[in-house]
Amino acid sequence: MTLIVNTIFLSLAFCQLTFAGTNPDKTKASIRQDTSKPILYLDTDRIPKFKGGTAALKKYIQKNLKWPNEGIDYEGTIIASLVVEKNGKISNVFIVQSACPPCEREAKKFVLNMPDWTPGTVNNHAVRTLIYLPLEFKLVE
Repeated sequence: MTLIVNTIFLSLAFCQLTFAGTNPDKTKASIRQDTSKPILYLDTDRIPKFKGGTAALKKYIQKNLKWPNEGIDYEGTIIASLVVEKNGKISNVFIVQSACPPCEREAKKFVLNMPDWTPGTVNNHAVRTLIYLPLEFKLVE
């Protein structure tokens, strides 16, 4: 039993000496930000906006979103993720939810051809912002 207690005591004493000998100023870790990769925001002070607002966006979608040429009977919503760049241009378009591959192609083409948006801002500086855009495909009789 005394052997176990002595072993524990010596181990603790050794740890104490090891930590006492370190200089906290010299052991600080430095954090370096990797500036080679652009930052992408999900939460901004001001969200990106389609020029003219939500009503103009709905009108633009209704007027310009084309039905695929293939004879399909799909009705539903496709959700596209996209990045609104600092200059308002659209990039990195991905379809994140869909049940209609021909509609996906049309939706992606539609989003990539949209006019520039007003970019999102953080601390009054334009930033790259990730947003999700639902696009509804409806059969019209």
